[in-house]
Amino acid sequence: MTFSVELFKQALDTLSNGVYFVDEKQRIVYWNKAAESFTGFGLSEVKGRRCSEIFAHCSDTGTSLCNVSCPVQQALSNKRPHLCNVSFYHKEGRRLPVSIRLTPFTDDDKSCTVAVEICGDRTGKAEMRQQLEELTKVTMYDPLTELPTRRAVELNLRSRLEEMQRYGGQFGALLFEIDNFDPLSETYGPAIADKALQRVSRELGKSLRSFDVLGRWNGKEFVALIMNVNEEHLFSIAERCRLMVEQAAVTVSKDRLPFTVSVGATLAQKNDTDRMVVQRADQLLQISKSLGGNRTSLKSLI
Repeated sequence: MTFSVELFKQALDTLSNGVYFVDEKQRIVYWNKAAESFTGFGLSEVKGRRCSEIFAHCSDTGTSLCNVSCPVQQALSNKRPHLCNVSFYHKEGRRLPVSIRLTPFTDDDKSCTVAVEICGDRTGKAEMRQQLEELTKVTMYDPLTELPTRRAVELNLRSRLEEMQRYGGQFGALLFEIDNFDPLSETYGPAIADKALQRVSRELGKSLRSFDVLGRWNGKEFVALIMNVNEEHLFSIAERCRLMVEQAAVTVSKDRLPFTVSVGATLAQKNDTDRMVVQRADQLLQISKSLGGNRTSLKSLI
C-alpha cells in the first residue's frame, strides 16, 4: 500500500492530541482536527497565517512569547526537539494552559518545518493544583493568626515523637491560654478579641526560635513544640514567652488593654503518644490557672 499524503493527514486527524505544522516563516501549513478542537479555529481560518496572528503563544502569566521567546522560533533556530508549557487564547477568548512538543525537520527542498504537537490541556491540572493549595491552606493554617492549625501541629507532634523514639533527643510542648479571654470578648466584642489573639500570636512567635513550631490549638489556646531542650531550658523559654505577652497590649478607645497567658510545660517521653503529651501539658496549664494565671507550671510526669 502506498502511504499517500492524504492518508497521512487522515491518520493525524484521528489523534487526540492537536498537531500542526509551521514553515520556516512561521506560517501554519497543516492543522489537524484535534488542533481545531483545542483552539476553536478551523483549518481555513489558520492556514497560511502565523500563529501569532491567531492564538499567540504566551506564558502562564499571560505575557506574549511571540516577540520575546517564541517556542517555534527556538525550534527553528536550535533544530532540535523540545517540550515546553505555554498558554494560548481560544477563539472564544479564554486562555488555555497547554504543553506543546516541537519537532523540527527538513523537507526535500531543504527548508525547515516545525511540527507542533499540543500534548494536552493543563487547565484541569492547574485548577486541581490551585484547589489543593487552597484546601491545604484552609486545613493547615489559621486565617486569623496565620499560624499552623491544630491539625498541622498534631501531625508535626507525631513526627517529632517518631524521631525521638528512633534517634533519641528531647523536645518539649508548651500549651498557652489567654487569661480572662471570655470576659474580654464579652466586654469589648469579637473585633478586640481577634486583635488580642493576633497580638499574642505575634509575641509568642517572636519569643521562639526559628526551628520551634507554634500553632493555634483552639479559640484561646496556642501550642508550641520546642526542640532540643531539657526541663530548665524549656521553663526558660516558657517564661520568656509569658513575659513578652505580659508586656503587650491592644488599644481600646485610646486606653491600653493588657493581657496575660497561663502556661503548661512538659517534656515529651519516649513512650508518649501525641495525646499524652497534650493532656499532660493541659493538666499543667490548669494548675497555672488555678494559681491565679500568668504563670508557668512544668513537670515531666504527673
